[in-house]
Order: sequence, then C-alpha cells, then structure tokens
Amino acid sequence: MIDKNKFEDDGFLIVRNFFSVTEDIVPLQDDIQRIIHLLAGHHKVSYKKTGNWFDGYLSLSAQKRELGSIVYDAVKQLASFHRLIIKREVIQALTLLMGGGAWRCKKWLRNSN
Repeated sequence: MIDKNKFEDDGFLIVRNFFSVTEDIVPLQDDIQRIIHLLAGHHKVSYKKTGNWFDGYLSLSAQKRELGSIVYDAVKQLASFHRLIIKREVIQALTLLMGGGAWRCKKWLRNSN
C-alpha cells in the first residue's frame, strides 16, 4: 500500500482508501461544522449553511477573517482530529516514509497522553 520508492521519486504519495470516510473523515467534518456554528452564533455572524463544512468556513472567514484562524486552531484540539493523526496506520506510514523523525513523533504522542 505504501510505496516508499514512489514517494522518494515523486516527492509525494497518493494512497487511496487510507482513511475510512465514515469512521475517520465524517466525524471530523461534523466537529468542524459545529465549531463554525458556535463561532458564528457567538460573534453574531451568518454563514453559508450548505452541509459542507468548507463552504461554511469560507463564508465565515470572508466576513471576519480572524474567525478562520480560530477555526483552524480549534480543529487541532478536536478529539476527532487527534484520533485521525495518531492512527496506527498513519504512524506506520510516516515511520516508513520519514524514518526516525516519525518515530520521535510517535514517542512524543505516546508520552503526551
């Protein structure tokens, strides 16, 4: 699944079906949408409600640019985001592709819990 040689040749790697849309991606998208909704209510700003979190994000940050930064910072604190980035498959892929740097990241993540 992870082709290190292709990564080294091309400088990037596309891995299809690496994340589960329903288990990994949708919970994060739902949490981001909730953040946008809460911020819009708190700052009394309307935003585009299409069901797509990115439309809401663009609409919100177009009205008050600093709210886009708040969304960005808040996402990094979400449990759904942390579950995504510390999945065993992510750590294994990073370790394969980046070597020891990813291992230090894994060790830091383990010690930060």
